[in-house]
Amino acid sequence: MAYSDDTEGEIIVPEKWCEKLPRPAWSGYEKLDQPDGWFAVYRLTDTVYAIYEDGQFEEVISYLVLGGERAALIDTGNGISDIKALVDGITELPVAVVNTHTHGDHIGGNHQFSEVAVYDSEFSRENAKKGRTREQMGHYLEGDMVWKPFPPRFDRDSWRIHPFSFPEYLRINKVDTRYRTEIKPHFLRYMERGGFPETFSMDSAREFREYIRALVVDKIVYKDIPKIFRIEDPEFLILLLEMIARNPGMYVDYHSLSREYGKDRRVIKNYLAYLRESFLINILVNYRRGTTSLRKRKRAYPADNALIFLYKTSYDSEFFGKLVETAVVNHANSQFFWKNRNEVDIVKNEVPIEVKYRETVRDDDLKGIREFLKKFNKKRGLVITKNLKKEIRVGTSTINLIPAMDWFMSQDKRE
Repeated sequence: MAYSDDTEGEIIVPEKWCEKLPRPAWSGYEKLDQPDGWFAVYRLTDTVYAIYEDGQFEEVISYLVLGGERAALIDTGNGISDIKALVDGITELPVAVVNTHTHGDHIGGNHQFSEVAVYDSEFSRENAKKGRTREQMGHYLEGDMVWKPFPPRFDRDSWRIHPFSFPEYLRINKVDTRYRTEIKPHFLRYMERGGFPETFSMDSAREFREYIRALVVDKIVYKDIPKIFRIEDPEFLILLLEMIARNPGMYVDYHSLSREYGKDRRVIKNYLAYLRESFLINILVNYRRGTTSLRKRKRAYPADNALIFLYKTSYDSEFFGKLVETAVVNHANSQFFWKNRNEVDIVKNEVPIEVKYRETVRDDDLKGIREFLKKFNKKRGLVITKNLKKEIRVGTSTINLIPAMDWFMSQDKRE
């Protein structure tokens, strides 16, 4: 294959490459029967297995190595199918991931594992920090790149490589997670400044902002996006990014923005899409079960709290709740909120989630979740609080209240 200068961009795919499969080299090894047709698994020795993704052009191979007490998974493939379930079917040993490098086809399943090791380089940190969008993955799923049917639960439109979680942030900072007093200051800093690894040792707010401005504004907005998308007005991108960073969770109204800034609605829609595809913002749409009418109401969030810190130099305790809400949206990796008479911040796997980062949660604060549970006949809702932890029964349904720090600690593995 051949790569462009961006290492993962324009891949040259020979015609009929898959007709040469299976490769003759595999004939000397035992092929194991297993339920996931996306993978082919070969036993190389009694303790080493090759996990082969022959359905995609890269033909990436991960290796599972069994030890006496633990196992190592060398790379995690494209993230197209469930490599964690496959590995669990082979061994009951605890498994740590070791990445040979951080191209997208070697780290796609990293988010399913609690322990991941990789060589510490600028390229590795960039991929761990931001993940990889589908567009950045060089169209691995298009045309002749794939010949096998995709797994049933695979969503090709939302496929991506996941960035750092809060527990990974704690591990990088070598925080003793047995003690809440050790976690708390890191939690507050993570909410305030986000998860950019290079900034973890920066105490100065000025140094932090200068770094984020150089990385995001100068590099991504002024250089990368204009190069990739051929735009002519990066200043308008900056304006939109700053507006969303200062108002996380804002409703996106193309008509109002068009009137305010004198831009065509299509231009605004495209520019927001460029920010989203560059992993600078996330856009949620209004949840509607059983319909494909997507969906006039939209809300926009910065993709990392560092962007809020860049543009908003001061805020009160109420706005800190918005920081927590933004971090929850990004960690949950949800595409939906819900608004009817009342509203729910996030809908993830059909579970309504509200962020109420305060000492007390009133009955009125639960109106949105109550309405959602009744309308869609769901059994569970979640409220993320400051310190409050309890369970509330609503008919046959349950609303769980959980402190934000506990919720983030539970997000070690992202689905």
